[in-house]
Amino acid sequence: MSDKNKDLCLALMHAETEEDIIEYLSIEGYWDDSDAWMPVGGNENNFSVIGNQQSDPVAALVEKIVNSIDARLLGECRARGIDPEGPDAPQTSREAVARFFEGKDGFNPSHPDEGLIIDWTGDFMTTQSRQITVTASGARSRSGGYPSISIADTGEGQTPDAFPETLMSLSRSNKLRIPFVQGKFNMGGTGALQFCGTKHNFQLVVSRRRPDLVEGDAATRDHEWGFTIVRRRDPEDGVRNSVFEYLAPSAGQVLSFAAENLPIRPADRAKKKGTSHAYEIPTGFGTLIKLYSYKFGTDLSSIAGGTGLGRRLEAMLPRATLPVFVADARYDTYGGRVSVGVQTRLERENSDALEADAPIRGEIAVAGVKLPVAVYAFRPGRASTYRPSADHSVAFTVNGQTHAWLTSRFFGRQTVRLSYLASDLFVVVNCSPLKGRLREDLFLNSRDRMRVDPARHEIEGALEQFLRDSSVLRDLQQARREAALMKKLNDQGVTRNLASDIVQRHSVLRRALAEGLGIQLKGRRTSTEDNVQLKRYPDYFDLVRPRANGEAASTSVAQGSRVLLEFETNADDDYFDDERGSWSITLPGSGEDVTSHFHSRGPTRGEFTVWANDLTSAFDVGQSVDLLIRVSDDNPNRIGNFEHLIRVQIKEKPSKSKRRKPAPPKPKRRDTLELPNVIPVWANKLTEQKAHGIKFSDRTAVEAMHAGDDAAPGRFDLYVYMNNKFLNDARGTTEPNQVIDSRWISIMTLLSMGYVVDRDEEDERGEANSEDVERLVRRATRAAAPIILHLEDVFAEDIPDES
Repeated sequence: MSDKNKDLCLALMHAETEEDIIEYLSIEGYWDDSDAWMPVGGNENNFSVIGNQQSDPVAALVEKIVNSIDARLLGECRARGIDPEGPDAPQTSREAVARFFEGKDGFNPSHPDEGLIIDWTGDFMTTQSRQITVTASGARSRSGGYPSISIADTGEGQTPDAFPETLMSLSRSNKLRIPFVQGKFNMGGTGALQFCGTKHNFQLVVSRRRPDLVEGDAATRDHEWGFTIVRRRDPEDGVRNSVFEYLAPSAGQVLSFAAENLPIRPADRAKKKGTSHAYEIPTGFGTLIKLYSYKFGTDLSSIAGGTGLGRRLEAMLPRATLPVFVADARYDTYGGRVSVGVQTRLERENSDALEADAPIRGEIAVAGVKLPVAVYAFRPGRASTYRPSADHSVAFTVNGQTHAWLTSRFFGRQTVRLSYLASDLFVVVNCSPLKGRLREDLFLNSRDRMRVDPARHEIEGALEQFLRDSSVLRDLQQARREAALMKKLNDQGVTRNLASDIVQRHSVLRRALAEGLGIQLKGRRTSTEDNVQLKRYPDYFDLVRPRANGEAASTSVAQGSRVLLEFETNADDDYFDDERGSWSITLPGSGEDVTSHFHSRGPTRGEFTVWANDLTSAFDVGQSVDLLIRVSDDNPNRIGNFEHLIRVQIKEKPSKSKRRKPAPPKPKRRDTLELPNVIPVWANKLTEQKAHGIKFSDRTAVEAMHAGDDAAPGRFDLYVYMNNKFLNDARGTTEPNQVIDSRWISIMTLLSMGYVVDRDEEDERGEANSEDVERLVRRATRAAAPIILHLEDVFAEDIPDES
């Protein structure tokens, strides 16, 4: 029986179609035998759990990889005789890697990102990556089908009789009290099932317990390989939902067989042309999961390449706890790819894809917890190699795994103003320091999105401020904008004052837009290039804002307003990202540590900034508060720390009645809003706009981009598309094309200006417009395009007499 079971297991491993799987199971008499199948999790209503998980197939696949990483950490922990739930167990996944794989006794928990696998040698990286593999097999990209995806590991593995409580369980507390693993909700990675196959959602599971973890007096079966296959059974006999069930034909037990090794991992390269190499490496223990015909997206090219699934996996695990080997057995000419996560890859490679001052690092403080932030600014057109899409631009991670995303539209918000960089930014917010209920309230159990929660608004608000106030990003934004504008100015001779010309010609329009638009265009504030020689250990860490006056620096801050501290230093940009440097802020009077109230950014190009938005609310008006900021490092030659004392005087926040109001008869004016720059764009000259992430289709009318200029924070650039479908249709009529084009530019400019002016206005119900300006202009002008050029003709027609 054991050999027969092994043959069935190998047949299922090499099967690639649902028809083949059904045939193999039918030959053994299992397919139509309802008694041979058990519901996953022991619950016939399991579809309510399994069908309510990840909406993204790649996020669901990542859960499988994370389970393999957990299995490796647990296997190494238990092999050393350490209780994973005991006091001697590692407290984080990073600590587990340091102890079990790097041989480190010490670990600094205050730097959760320190070290990781950035400094591993190539040989060590290669060896470790082969212990967790992701392999594509079956259908090729042009065959019309989807490939199967196999995830194999040399982790702790499971005995055949443990399957119901582990690999086939749901909602059990298997890992709940183990601090260094990622899995907590015990969904078993079942979210991937709904993306498998075309009808039956097949998934194969094969596992053997690591031999040194099996008790000495254990039964023979505990040393064997167990396997089962999961299928989806359609609703029947009045049952409303499908049921996911697994093969367990021996009185509820999965099948098993004896074998010292099983080839569950792929070869590094194809041994022979035209043969499958998905299962070549003999493996003594561990787990294999095969997801048949897995629908992971539209890019079905080699997953070992730099695009498609391989890139998306690296973005979903931006800082993988352990390396993973990604292989594609569908092709003969492949070498595989070691996947370490996009953050780790960028840092290991010192990639020239990044701008000179990237990454920009710092921290934001949320509910008293500091969350590390890393901003990767790519050179034009280089982000696509690392960032999977515009929908995956801001990643919120826990233990290296992405739990939620924000799209690139986040950078176009009025509170960020980095539209010209939107296609070239990748931001990672490390939420690992969040614990317990706060993390539960923020992220859904599916780990692919965030709830609408106060903590989310606080994180987004802090991140907006972090990005908006970065001098590096402001300089990049302005440089990109100038490049885009100068390209159009040189190509087409467009004047910056086109919008002003339109408004000046029409007095009624001037009066209508007077409250929202200033006619005078302001100049751009220039910046100078710093030539600071940065060092591993800084010689100075000087306070530049507020300025020192005698013994202490002093500043006055309204109660409830922001405390901002700015420093100059020659510390290098990584100074606070490893064990070298740290900073803290205390109240010297009481000794209370208030560091957790402060966000930080940098050091970047010699600038370091910290700020707190809520600290002043804890003190009374008139109270004087001393803050002591201390910067220290492990430089053995340094005598003492860098310290600064700042005295903050809490003053009364002006009430609305005391705030200055515009004196009549001048109309109320938003002095931050400027006339837009209008740039006509033609289809044969789109290269520059595409490089800046501005996308056009034949229905595009206007693309608005926030200029992001500090001297004019309310200015927008309007790219008016001159090859819109409806404009093309209007050309060639009785009027000259030049007249039609001029009318199109004028109307679209005025429409867009109206939306810009209205951006902060409340409607008659007192509700503010929540849609960002760029998206509003895009949608509204697109909707108006089919009719806007014909309105004049409509109004010129005789109105019928209805009398």
